[in-house]
Amino acid sequence: MHELEIALAHVNNVAMIGCYGLSYQTKLIYYRFTIPIYDGEISSDSLDRAKTTVLNNAVQLEPAFIRVVDGSPGEDVLSYMPTT
Repeated sequence: MHELEIALAHVNNVAMIGCYGLSYQTKLIYYRFTIPIYDGEISSDSLDRAKTTVLNNAVQLEPAFIRVVDGSPGEDVLSYMPTT
């Protein structure tokens, strides 16, 4: 769990929309999707772009988080992401 905490801190520090968390009760990594709304609205295009960014990040990060769960150091999580 400690290495996952470290990994999540590193990811949240560089993520475009960082808000990954860890449930200690269920031992699951989750993402809290929060969008501030100014002037009472958000455009559907902005919402779609934000959702796409979050989902693409999750796909890219999954292998890296799996490596940490399997015992790799959390501080190196960003180096475990696949290169494209």
